[in-house]
Amino acid sequence: MATRSRSTARGTSSPSGDGGPANRRANGDRVYFIVNRHVNPTNICVNRCRFCAFSKGKDDPLAYTMTMDEILHRAEEAREQRATELHIVGGLHPDLPFDFYLTMLRSLRERFPPSMSRRSPRWRSIISTRSPGFRFPG
Repeated sequence: MATRSRSTARGTSSPSGDGGPANRRANGDRVYFIVNRHVNPTNICVNRCRFCAFSKGKDDPLAYTMTMDEILHRAEEAREQRATELHIVGGLHPDLPFDFYLTMLRSLRERFPPSMSRRSPRWRSIISTRSPGFRFPG
């Protein structure tokens, strides 16, 4: 299911949801909505960050890894729901080859518009470090 984030004409809304006094003076009541979809290829993660309630070990009964077809299907569902952003998040699986992640990004790029693709900063740093010649599309 896609989620909606309330944003103002000039950026993200304030915690009160009104965009803040300065933004309200500049933009009045104009707002737009970003429809985004998170695709989590796996919840198995080597990092095991203490603050993360999402990651699982390989042997955990709730652990999963999506196939490439499942990932592309989720992205297609997002397009059908008129998503404007696709966020690729999730764990860093110890057994998936690095090429899996590159193939995933390339496959998404080929099938979906670049304006719909987003990666988390963690993925950007990991991909940049492990593959110096790789350039993010868009």
